[in-house]
Amino acid sequence: MNGEERSRLKGVDRVLGPVAWIAAGALVVMLFVGPVLIAEDEPAESAAAEQSYGEDDASAGGESADGEALFSENCGGCHTLEAAGTTGAVGPNLDDAGLDAATVSAIVAGGRGSMPSFEGDLDPAEIEAIAQFVSDSSG
Repeated sequence: MNGEERSRLKGVDRVLGPVAWIAAGALVVMLFVGPVLIAEDEPAESAAAEQSYGEDDASAGGESADGEALFSENCGGCHTLEAAGTTGAVGPNLDDAGLDAATVSAIVAGGRGSMPSFEGDLDPAEIEAIAQFVSDSSG
């Protein structure tokens, strides 16, 4: 490597060195600020989801539509219930369970066996809507 090539490489190094440091600094800032910005967006998305449940309620005329949507979203991955169009195979088939709303509500809120509690994930009105839908839909 001759002197001219070294001189040219040193010039490139003088330019790219600070650029690399600036890029690394920007990346560190994004890593710290990004999660905070994303967390600030979540309540708005959650409010939109809650509003959509209300719209389903109004358009379908009652809790059963809300209970069906909530069941499909939160329970259908594990439970089969023909009325909701779900075919989960992890938990019991609820088509012939014959459970009353109070029993379903207690199980959803507190969990049972390998089923987790949904008390912190769903509000009491949502749990009651699911319970009413399941008790009305199962034999």
